[in-house]
Amino acid sequence: MHNPEFGRNRAFISWRVCLTYAVLITVAVPWYWPKEDATFWFGLPRWVVVAVAASVVISAFTALLLCRSWPDEPEHKGGGEA
Repeated sequence: MHNPEFGRNRAFISWRVCLTYAVLITVAVPWYWPKEDATFWFGLPRWVVVAVAASVVISAFTALLLCRSWPDEPEHKGGGEA
């Protein structure tokens, strides 16, 4: 089924999605951690824990986007099953 409002809202949705990905990737990549930071969480350096957690959030966000926009089943026109 074609949604006529999808075309109008597509640009609005895409900049929000791109901004979310940009923020999450910025958090995930450990370029802003100082070299002399020796804080450990769960036996790992803090930057590793933050990078892994951000990767999990990025994966969950991607899965959410795919589940919301992916069609469940194709619509069959006509009667009965083949």
